[in-house]
Amino acid sequence: MKESAVRIPSDAAEKKAGHAPTLEEIVRPLIRLSLKGLERMWMKDRGLFCFTVRDGREGPAPEGVSLRYTAITLLGLHRAAANGWSVPLDLRTMLRQAVDAAPTTRNIGTLALILWAGAALTQKVDPKIDAAIRSHGPFYQEAGNGVYATTELAWLLIAMIEAAEVSSGAERTRFEASAHLAYRLLKRNFHPEGSLFAFSTQVSNSWTRPLRSRLGFFDGQVYGIYAFAQYARHFSDGEALSHAKRCAERICDFQGERGEWAWHYNAFMGKRVDRYPVYAVHQHGMAPLALKGLSEISTGDYRLEIVRGLQWLFGENPLGFRFIDEEHSVIWRSMKRRSPLAKAIYFNKVASFVGPTGWISALDHPALMAIDRECRPYELGWLLFSFSDIPPKKEQ
Repeated sequence: MKESAVRIPSDAAEKKAGHAPTLEEIVRPLIRLSLKGLERMWMKDRGLFCFTVRDGREGPAPEGVSLRYTAITLLGLHRAAANGWSVPLDLRTMLRQAVDAAPTTRNIGTLALILWAGAALTQKVDPKIDAAIRSHGPFYQEAGNGVYATTELAWLLIAMIEAAEVSSGAERTRFEASAHLAYRLLKRNFHPEGSLFAFSTQVSNSWTRPLRSRLGFFDGQVYGIYAFAQYARHFSDGEALSHAKRCAERICDFQGERGEWAWHYNAFMGKRVDRYPVYAVHQHGMAPLALKGLSEISTGDYRLEIVRGLQWLFGENPLGFRFIDEEHSVIWRSMKRRSPLAKAIYFNKVASFVGPTGWISALDHPALMAIDRECRPYELGWLLFSFSDIPPKKEQ
C-alpha cells in the first residue's frame, strides 16, 4: 500500500487479515500534506500565516492573517525540521517577523506562544517578548476581561518552562518562579471532583461566572494536560502529574464510539455536555499533543485512543466524510449540527447541572449535520508538533 493513498480500514475482516496500516503509515502522509498545505498558507507579503483557508466557488482561498496561528505553526514546523522532514520555509525569518508583529497584540497567550517558539528555534529567550509578557504584571488577566483563562495560562506555563530550560542563573530562577505562579493559577481552574478543567474559575463578570467557572472545552483539557505534564517533568512534581493523568483518563472515558473527542464538558460535575462540533484538529493534533506528551513522562499508553481519533478523519463518522483533502492539502475543520439546532448546546449547559445530558444525541442524525469546509494553519501546525517525531520513511 502506498503511503500517499493510505486509508484506515474499518472492516473487521480486513483488520483481521493484517492489512491495517501502522500509526506511522497513517501519519506520514498527513505530515507531508501539512507541510505542503502550510507552504500555501504562508502570506509572504504580510509576514504571517493566514487566519484560515476557506472553500468557495472557485476553490479554497486564504483569508486574513493570524499572529497566534503563526506562532503555533512555527512550533510544528520547527519540530518537523528537527526530525528530518524537509521544510520549504525559512523558519528564522518567520520567527523574526512574528517577534516584530508582537506589539500588535496584548494577549498573553499569543505572546507566550511566540516566546515558546523562539526558545525552541534559537535556544534563547527573545528580550522583546520577555519584556512584553512581564509588562502584564505578576498576575495575568486579559485586558478588560477579568479572566484567568485555562488555555492562555497553560501556554504561559509551558513558555516559562521552555524559557527556563534555555536560561541559566538568575534568569532561569526568574522563569521558574513565573512557572510556579502560572501553575498555581492554572490549578485553580482544575476541578478535582470532575478531573476536568473549567474555562476559568476566576471570572469577574457575575453574569458569566456560574457557567464559565464550571464548564470547559476540549482545548482547555488538552493544553491543561500538556502544561501539567511539562511542569511535572521539569520540577518532578507528583501532584501535577496526577492531575494530568486524571484529566487524560477522563477525556478518554468520554471519547465517542467512533473515536470522536467531545467538545464541551461540565468540569464541576465531571460530565460530557456535548460532543459536537467535532473538530478535526482535536482528532489529529490536539488530543495527540496531550496524550503523547503525558505518555512521555508516565506509564500511560494512549496509542489506541489516538488511532481511534484518527479514524474519524478517514470516514469513520456519521456522514462517512473524509476530512483529508490531498488535492488541496487541507484537513477540513469540523462536523457540526446545522443551525438552529446548534443552539441546543446552550440549554444543555444548564441541564448538565441538574440531570442527564444524553438527550442531545437525538439531534445527531446525519441529515442534521454539516461540514465546516475551512482549514486553519495552527491545525496543521499541531499535527506536525504532535507527530513529526515519526521520521520520514527512508527510500528503499
